[in-house]
Amino acid sequence: MPSAMPDAPEPGLEQMNKLVHDYVRKRLVVYTSSLVPACLNPDREPAHIFRRTALAHDVFVSSATFDELAAVLTRDKFNAWRSLEYLLI
Repeated sequence: MPSAMPDAPEPGLEQMNKLVHDYVRKRLVVYTSSLVPACLNPDREPAHIFRRTALAHDVFVSSATFDELAAVLTRDKFNAWRSLEYLLI
């Protein structure tokens, strides 16, 4: 017996890619240069962007990048962004 509705066409490669793109979390690699401003100013746009990105995607940071971030943030030139409590420790 014939169907009352024609069969839906098979999704093409472009449509499948869009479906995957829309429903799969992306994996992002973050570099020190993008983490420093986010860490120094948690209420500013770079930090907001990083938080939104981390909530929506899988964020990867290598141990070398994390070590570099720690070294960069402890440089004296960044003292202006640190709290007094941090400076007294």
